[in-house]
Amino acid sequence: MFFEPDPDAQHTEPPEPPPIPPWLSPPAEEIGVTVPLQLVVARSDNVVVLLDSVKVYSTGCLLLTEVVTRRGDLSLNDWWELRSSGHTTMINGTSEAGGLPDKVLRFGVRFPDGTKATTVRGVPRGDRDTPPDGTVLSWTPFGGGSRFGGGMHLSHASNGLWLWPLPPAAPLEFAVEWPFGGIDLTIVELDGALVTGAAERSRPYWP
Repeated sequence: MFFEPDPDAQHTEPPEPPPIPPWLSPPAEEIGVTVPLQLVVARSDNVVVLLDSVKVYSTGCLLLTEVVTRRGDLSLNDWWELRSSGHTTMINGTSEAGGLPDKVLRFGVRFPDGTKATTVRGVPRGDRDTPPDGTVLSWTPFGGGSRFGGGMHLSHASNGLWLWPLPPAAPLEFAVEWPFGGIDLTIVELDGALVTGAAERSRPYWP
């Protein structure tokens, strides 16, 4: 043997990664149940926001959105800025008026009792072993991606929004706002009973 291992080296197993808390992402061991919607939530001259479906698990649900932007009459620079700002999910500071920056695409849900959760707040910082107080709506890498069409004059951006825990079996509101994209605050109603009913059918990959 040309390359001999170090006789003093000891084989050690890598440490087990810590489990991901249920309020941060869908359970990896579950298939989930898809509830198709294909609901156009909002539309402007250059932007369409679509709630494509909800993938439901026993612990929460993944709201799968698609944001479609088109160049239209925009200059190349303005078109690039519109596309780029569609991926602006981090909030750094406030606008000159003291509110949220116009470029931040924001989503939210609100329940009949007035409780709400938004991507503006996301997941509260704290101990990973301690569940946050209240409902959480956060961006997740699951189901994300981008594609182009129409000779690079159309852009499709897919994102997942993890809602934890499951909503009540009652109507709930889904909200979107993106001032830079020409999307004023728009609210649509969803059927929470469809979500909770689907959660009962979610099953593991292996029994």
